Amino acid sequence: MIIFTKALLDYIRRKKNKSEPMYRLNMSEMIPYFEYRKKRLKSEMESPIMDVDLYRNILQEEVRLMWEAINNYALNLKKYDNRSQLYLQDVEYAIQHENLDLIGILIHARTVLQDLEAQNIDFPILNFLTDYFKKDLNKSQEASAKYLYESILDTAEYDFDEYIDLIQRLSKLDKPSSWYADFGNQIVKLVSRAPDNDNFLPVLNALREQLPDELKIRIDEMMEHGSK
Repeated sequence: MIIFTKALLDYIRRKKNKSEPMYRLNMSEMIPYFEYRKKRLKSEMESPIMDVDLYRNILQEEVRLMWEAINNYALNLKKYDNRSQLYLQDVEYAIQHENLDLIGILIHARTVLQDLEAQNIDFPILNFLTDYFKKDLNKSQEASAKYLYESILDTAEYDFDEYIDLIQRLSKLDKPSSWYADFGNQIVKLVSRAPDNDNFLPVLNALREQLPDELKIRIDEMMEHGSK
């Protein structure tokens, strides 16, 4: 995932000190998670071999801090009648800054808030991530983006034309079949949610040309058993 820079952390702290107007909510309370994660990623790069129990404890603490940030954010947002609008502003901010860690917090915050219109949130993030895959990403960034993509699809609603557009754009990423194999769960979930209209099959067939045989079989089996 993206490592927070000192400049961005300083920027959040300035928001906390109210030296600038604040339209994002409760960002300052996310700092412990961001800083802990930054240190963990740095230690991984410096010493990739780590005691298993120690590594597990480190990850558990990171998850604890992440959910603390999520709950603080959601509780603060619940105070506002226009929370959907404010939440979308935060999503737009995270996308603008290509901040995968913050996008992850915003995605998980929906499980606490529960009263946001999913499609208004899903598609801006899915559109961003689809374009994000065009960049020259390191393994951590790519793994994080793929995880977020699937996190959105896990709770996404069905039968929106936007899914067909996403399938078409994925077919044009010019990735090797091995990339699509690693992205298989996301592709299957995306295809299952697309509307079965006149545009669907031509777009799906274009994507199929990029897929390994194993993934084609998964999609065929899903459609054959009526999941589509």
